[in-house]
Amino acid sequence: MPGIYNISLIVTDSAGCSDTTELHVTVQSCYTIYGHLYENAGCGGMPVQGYEIALINETMEVVASVTPAITGSDGNFAFSYFEIINLDSMEYYSFATADGFELQQPGFKTLAEWMADENIELVLADINEQWIQTYDGPDSLYDVGTAIDLDGNIYVGGITQNLLTDHDYIVIKYDPQGN
Repeated sequence: MPGIYNISLIVTDSAGCSDTTELHVTVQSCYTIYGHLYENAGCGGMPVQGYEIALINETMEVVASVTPAITGSDGNFAFSYFEIINLDSMEYYSFATADGFELQQPGFKTLAEWMADENIELVLADINEQWIQTYDGPDSLYDVGTAIDLDGNIYVGGITQNLLTDHDYIVIKYDPQGN
């Protein structure tokens, strides 16, 4: 990580005499893009690991010449300097998850602006609604909502109305295959 680091060295000779010296080392930036991916605060706000973050252009197309970054255990990601350095420096770029989960839009910036940003924080959107269906009439399901968790499980919730119990709440969980 770019920054200034202090290195201390203690040298002891055979007679037991020692001396300490301190050195300041500056690590320069490799001019790449660093950041972190987090869950939405409503879902816990925890770092998201093992996700692919793709670089996209203003037409929302994935920049195919840049390998998607994979988030680490603390949600960190970085794009390779050697891949982004050859991109058009005047074009505007942003980010998307490779698996389709929406991000709270970080906006579009030039590569120089993204590289200068030392604390890029990407956050997954509140809801990634995939579909919604409602039913009318007696014995119906209404106020239906859906959600998908980070493991791909699908949750469907709503209120059922019937003639016997007036209304009940229902939540159904499906695995990623729909079972």
